[in-house]
Amino acid sequence: MTIARCVLPDFIDSLPTKPYCTDELGVTFIRPKITAINKKYIQVNQPSIDYYLVFDLDYVYSALAWSEMNLPAPTWVSKNPVNGHCHIVYALSAGVCTSLIARLAPLKYLAAIQSAYTEKLRADRSYARLLTKNPLHDVWQTTWWTDAKYTLDYLADFVDLTGHPLRGKESNGLGRNCELFENVAHWAYKEVRKYWSPDYNSKWQNAVVSYTEALNAQFRPCPKICVITYP
Repeated sequence: MTIARCVLPDFIDSLPTKPYCTDELGVTFIRPKITAINKKYIQVNQPSIDYYLVFDLDYVYSALAWSEMNLPAPTWVSKNPVNGHCHIVYALSAGVCTSLIARLAPLKYLAAIQSAYTEKLRADRSYARLLTKNPLHDVWQTTWWTDAKYTLDYLADFVDLTGHPLRGKESNGLGRNCELFENVAHWAYKEVRKYWSPDYNSKWQNAVVSYTEALNAQFRPCPKICVITYP
């Protein structure tokens, strides 16, 4: 049995029930999985759980960059046959929660690995990571390299995590989530005392949202995506 046949059932099962997808970048749809798997680009991670690390390599002869950099074999690589650019994807042995209730330690660990691999692979740090080249679509040249799923510890062994994830204006990907959470939490622990009152909920929520948006505006802007919901 080929690697693809081993991996595909699990890949399809892991997809969101209604993934973001599109055939044309810039306009994104939300569609049932049965429709989305036929689109060129698809959301592979759940809204609140990351099962995959996806890297966008916007340069020619990039499909084997992982081998040249002595990194482990990815689960798959989807290459654009026209320009040689590709997406390199690693499947995780256990999903990492990325929601507001996520434990910060594993999220920071994943963010550090993501950032270090991005540097090693010379991947695009501005990649929004919502969509990836759909490995099931025949417009891409997809190679399935392994049916293994990687632990964070194993992936971390191949890179130096010192200085990762990047902080400040250079922060990106999951690292931005971590920095926002830490900064907002530090601020909130002190500021919440000013809002203690019987009807503090709405005022406090508005204050937290405003502070978070102000902090987020200091980072480099992510690419904007027009989303069309399913009617």
